[in-house]
Amino acid sequence: VLALVVVDDEAPALEAVLAGLLAQDHSRIEVLVVDVRLIGDRVGDEPDGRPSLAERVGLIAPSSLVVRSSGVSGHGPAVATGLRARAVQRAGSPDPQFLLFVPGQVVLGDTAVRRLVERAVEANAGVVGPKVVGPDGALEETGWRFDPLGSPVPLVPDPEPDQGQRDADLQPDAVAGAAWMVRADLFAELGGFDPDGVDGTGHLEFCQRARAVGAAVAVVPSAVARRVGIPDSVRHPPTLVWPRFRLRRLMASPLTGLLARVPVLTVATLFGVVYGIGTGRFRHARGLLWAWSWNLRRLGSARQQVEVGTIRPSSAVVGGHRGSWWLAFRRVTTGRVLAGDDDRSDGIRHLNSAFGAVFGPGGLAIMIAAAVLGFGSRSLIVDGLSPVGRLQRLPAESGDLVAAWWAGWRSTGTGTSSSGPDGLGLVGLLAG
Repeated sequence: VLALVVVDDEAPALEAVLAGLLAQDHSRIEVLVVDVRLIGDRVGDEPDGRPSLAERVGLIAPSSLVVRSSGVSGHGPAVATGLRARAVQRAGSPDPQFLLFVPGQVVLGDTAVRRLVERAVEANAGVVGPKVVGPDGALEETGWRFDPLGSPVPLVPDPEPDQGQRDADLQPDAVAGAAWMVRADLFAELGGFDPDGVDGTGHLEFCQRARAVGAAVAVVPSAVARRVGIPDSVRHPPTLVWPRFRLRRLMASPLTGLLARVPVLTVATLFGVVYGIGTGRFRHARGLLWAWSWNLRRLGSARQQVEVGTIRPSSAVVGGHRGSWWLAFRRVTTGRVLAGDDDRSDGIRHLNSAFGAVFGPGGLAIMIAAAVLGFGSRSLIVDGLSPVGRLQRLPAESGDLVAAWWAGWRSTGTGTSSSGPDGLGLVGLLAG
């Protein structure tokens, strides 16, 4: 197994990722690190004395190969550069049978690589992947499916407690992108990654092409990868990535599929731009428009993959609607995943929550109490205070209150000669 780690930033979790690879109980594993940072190692130039990338890798995995390829853009070209460099620098080494890609900041469990290899051999699968959990143990990602317009739909829409509830779906359309394994011969047969592919979608486009040539894609629930860094959605925002990926794979479809889907996708894009502007989601509208210009500039390379680029939407139904064209249209228009049981917008869900609070048990109790008090106090509200006992109407003239306070004589009850409260004078002055 050849594990490839591409470093395009400071990689604060690199040591943890490498330590997880070296802790595997699968003995035949080799690590290849490709450094594509523009700044390079800057050996001796670090003001705080930080070690270079080669030194950091050497401290954890001294037998690993570090390839410097500054300026290479994209994960696919970086992997191709690393494989070519390995073929030259380690010409005597045996060719790997499996390639393990670790583009995300995840730490593989001690048995993950062995279980991935076993599953690939037993099920004759071309691509296998683990399930990904977050730092707190919540299940974040297992795999993906594609709708009729090519939009990726996650099997796990939102992080949830991992209780094995997703372990039954073992054959998605694509595996998780944080870490995944592919047969080396299949990778070579398909020509590696799409050289003009969208960053952050290499696992999606490769799994789609692998399925198009008949290779199986499988998830191994017993293999676990724990995320230790930022989620991939932060580095590759879906508002920019998904529109480009969706259109890129559509451009790589046969002519019949292209002609059938381009009009639908065009209309959905126009609706999405209007929706984005109307709701203030300008990034969503901009991402839809830029996806067309970005893909038209790369139309030639997309058409070169026609023979293995057919979009094959999933026939599996999760939540009763994954294969729906209407939901596929809505995903393009709104930019939302619409993968869970509740596919309503945030505004509708908030409105429904408010409606439930008002007409729930607590809200109904408050409304009943208000109705009883209001009906019982109707005469008090309409006619005011009744002149009975100590409840007296205010005099017509505010000066009468001041005079009563000054004179010390009050006509209430049977008459009293005690001085009135100071409040009489204060109310009289305020009313005047």
